[in-house]
Amino acid sequence: MELEGVMISLSTPYGDYFTSDDRGTAAKPVTAQVRIKGKLADAAGQSIPFYWGREDLTVNTGSSYYNEQLGRGWHCYNRSVITQ
Repeated sequence: MELEGVMISLSTPYGDYFTSDDRGTAAKPVTAQVRIKGKLADAAGQSIPFYWGREDLTVNTGSSYYNEQLGRGWHCYNRSVITQ
């Protein structure tokens, strides 16, 4: 089955959690793989905007967390991130 939309896969090569010994400023790298209509996007040749959000049914068009790309019912954490 071929994906007709856009999909982003995240990979955390150094683990996906922090231990109690980690400080609040600790950071780990996250890599993203983007597929558009089932084809892997060329990260070097394209700038692709993507948005971080979580489902929140209280968000509507008047909310400060509303983002047109995510739509109603989604709390947007960022304006956009551009892959390079």
